[in-house]
Amino acid sequence: MTCWLIWETTPIADRNYEGIAKEFLDITNGGEKGLVKRRKAESNMFLNNVYDSTH
Repeated sequence: MTCWLIWETTPIADRNYEGIAKEFLDITNGGEKGLVKRRKAESNMFLNNVYDSTH
């Protein structure tokens, strides 16, 4: 499988921003506090077009 094929089968290639936001919330290294906060900010960015750099 080539790199472009992997890219074309991801939620971002499909513009599935809700799916992307959901994926961010799953990647937290076991609930590491700082990473959970960051992933919530990233999810908010994809769902609501709001970027908060204070994470």
